[in-house]
Amino acid sequence: MYTKSQSGLFQFIDIYCERTDFLFWAEPANAITNVFLFLAGVYGLLLLKDLSHPTQKKWMMILSGNAMLIGIGSFLFHTLANRWSMLADVVPISIFMLLFLVWALRFLLNLPRSGIATAVVGFIAIGWALKKLLPVDFMNGSATYLHALAALMIVGHLIRTTHRPIARLFKLAIGIFTLSLTFRSMDIAVCEIFPLGTHFLWHTLNGCLLAICLKVIAKAEKPRLPIEPDLRSPSAD
Repeated sequence: MYTKSQSGLFQFIDIYCERTDFLFWAEPANAITNVFLFLAGVYGLLLLKDLSHPTQKKWMMILSGNAMLIGIGSFLFHTLANRWSMLADVVPISIFMLLFLVWALRFLLNLPRSGIATAVVGFIAIGWALKKLLPVDFMNGSATYLHALAALMIVGHLIRTTHRPIARLFKLAIGIFTLSLTFRSMDIAVCEIFPLGTHFLWHTLNGCLLAICLKVIAKAEKPRLPIEPDLRSPSAD
């Protein structure tokens, strides 16, 4: 990793094998493959037609839009390669992980708000601990996503008998996420033998991962929350 002479949010950053200078298109593979992340969000919006419950539609719209922001933010980071574009990359990813976790805890595990809050605080704390306690170059920085993989495994295990079709999607998501983390971790290590690196496969596979997460929402049972009555309709009394 090295940085070009800049300061603050405009400080240039190079942490990927493909980048050899600070030109806009220095990471073409890493930049272009963000289209898969964006398309995952588009796929989520197309799934809206399969939903009838307004609460589920709202979650699908929010997470689909978030997925598109992930693609846009990651594209900015892999072209501009500075600190503010890095924030544009990591913040939407963090938001998606938290929102999908909250959705799963509420609508798959049916936890009360107190249980959801406890789980979310624990999730954030573990993520913070992984970032602070592990060396920066451990797994090429991929260790900060291990708690997200663990969360997928735990939820997938807990719903294995109550939501079997969705549990199968969780198994697929776990397999893809494990593979994408592997490729992300390999990126710098393979530079000498494969100058393109493997980070573009992280984007490609995560596009599939986001699409599966959105498909989970479409296949889930309707939430147990009642639909609000239409106050404009005449009373049946």
